[in-house]
Amino acid sequence: MKVDWEAAENELFAAIKNCVIDFAKEHPDEQFYGFFLDCNARHFEVLGHLNTESKLQERATAFREAWQDEHPDWKINDFIEHLRWEAGDWGYFEIFNAEFDGGLTDALQEIAESGKPEKYRDQFLESCCKVVLRLDREDAFAGLKKTPNFRVLCVDHDEKVQEGDARLEKTRARVV
Repeated sequence: MKVDWEAAENELFAAIKNCVIDFAKEHPDEQFYGFFLDCNARHFEVLGHLNTESKLQERATAFREAWQDEHPDWKINDFIEHLRWEAGDWGYFEIFNAEFDGGLTDALQEIAESGKPEKYRDQFLESCCKVVLRLDREDAFAGLKKTPNFRVLCVDHDEKVQEGDARLEKTRARVV
């Protein structure tokens, strides 16, 4: 099956960029430390999340109260660092939600319905990395107040952040 990955990347880029522009208008006074593209390669789903230090602090405080017995030696900063890059705990979870199998492109929809999407997993995730890098390179986050160390991530939901980072850096080396 032929997939026009460039067309899928362009559609995804435009959709996320527009979403971030709208989101930034609604949150002009908040400062963000990261954008996380949370992917599910099995279903061609893409979720976009943003987080702030204050949202992270709130989540870490709640987590500490709930898990203090499990981690009696942990200070609040330990909880903060544990949660910093955990997508499911981000304050602005799912500001963007696209399911490729919901119709972004006919080819990806066919693949998703075929029951054998794993054949296209690596290409799908690389395309998502290209989109994240393009968003960053073309300043799609310019409307947001960002921390000096603002970071973009692209990670499949079944992998560790370090694995997604490694793929992102490999893609960066090929694209740039």
